[in-house]
Amino acid sequence: MLIFGAFGVTLTLADLLLTSGERLVLTAMAGADDLARFSLAYTLASVVMIGPLPALNALLPAFSRHAGSSAADVASFDALYRRSLVTLYAGSLCCIAVLITAARPLLQVWVGPELAIRAAPVAVVLCAGMLPQVVGQLHGTVLYARGRPNLVAQLRWMEVPAYLCLGWILVHQWGLVGAAAAWTLRWTADALLTAARGRHAGGLPLDARLARSLAGLAAVVFACLALALRLPHDGPRILCGLAVAGGNAAYVWFRLLTPEDRSGLGAMLATGVSAIRR
Repeated sequence: MLIFGAFGVTLTLADLLLTSGERLVLTAMAGADDLARFSLAYTLASVVMIGPLPALNALLPAFSRHAGSSAADVASFDALYRRSLVTLYAGSLCCIAVLITAARPLLQVWVGPELAIRAAPVAVVLCAGMLPQVVGQLHGTVLYARGRPNLVAQLRWMEVPAYLCLGWILVHQWGLVGAAAAWTLRWTADALLTAARGRHAGGLPLDARLARSLAGLAAVVFACLALALRLPHDGPRILCGLAVAGGNAAYVWFRLLTPEDRSGLGAMLATGVSAIRR
């Protein structure tokens, strides 16, 4: 328990540097005004995490419950991981699609047109980075449940110097958007590294076929969103974002979720609706 807690402390310190690294660099190189714009964009993009964060907190004991070596535990663990990955991935993509296309009008309503002009592109890049953040945090949760917090801590401390150097380079080149790009690239690297290290250590039951399907889905969604952002007016952009979110949800529901997953999610939604009506 002491060793487990020690790795948790070191991981918290690394996460603190990784969370605030781009802001420290941005403040030093661009000033407090750009930091304020970055914080506005980050707050908007963080809406994506409203669902995944409580879900991840609930998944840690659920994964730990099935972390045994028996055939039943292995099957339950693998099924829970697959269902969690697909649903969190799809739900995050839907939210990202809407936020990316609605970022500018939302910021205009919130802080006015002057701040929105510079903060909106930053919010778009940060929203894209929320997807690998969800995947990276899910992988970290799985490795914690497997009793391997050392793997997560090692990877995060490896990322710290690379991230600070990358942040300095990108902020120097592109300012606010560069800081957002550094943050997004860092989480993308984290998702890939935790997946690779977790599979190598035997703690992450990631299926290669499923990984390719999810990567292809993200590529299609972001390509459609890039085209939508080229539209001259906010209304058509938002409608395109809603259409992309709906198409993403339909594809995942009918092609990636198993019948058992669909029935389980349907029961969960019905329970939630009943609780709200009461």
